[in-house]
Amino acid sequence: MTDSVGETATDTAYYGARRLQNFNALKYVLDSRHRYKGDIYVNRGLLGNTYFTIGGGVSHYYNHGEVLTYTPMSSFRLAVGKDFSPMLSLRLGYERTWGYTHSSATVFNTNKFNGNGLYADVLYNFSNYLMGYRPERPFSVVGFFGLGAQHSTILSWLNPSIASSWW
Repeated sequence: MTDSVGETATDTAYYGARRLQNFNALKYVLDSRHRYKGDIYVNRGLLGNTYFTIGGGVSHYYNHGEVLTYTPMSSFRLAVGKDFSPMLSLRLGYERTWGYTHSSATVFNTNKFNGNGLYADVLYNFSNYLMGYRPERPFSVVGFFGLGAQHSTILSWLNPSIASSWW
């Protein structure tokens, strides 16, 4: 019973959301965040998490004021890649490009254009970084940075004044 007439007993029971005991938030930062049961990235050694890509495309060179004009160039790409983590990958590839030139006022024949190139890309998966590793995700946002080199040649059958090769 209280000593004073105007004084009431205070309720000490907590009715809010359940509080976690022994919770460590460091388990949920960066690579481990948003991981669901069963979605664990397993590094399978040297050849594990390796992938192959095959691609192709069409490109067009715009030559302003030059003697030769090019047809659309066809290309073929073949690459092999390796995932080192859910977010970081490395891709090495080869590209083959070919096309032809149109005749112009000073060139009366068709020339064949060939290109061969090698490239290396580093890929970073932003979807896995921001929303966690989910192997069943249908689409991912991936940024990449790459370096490459290409060697191109023009083979001219009727006009020897055109350079046959350049870097």
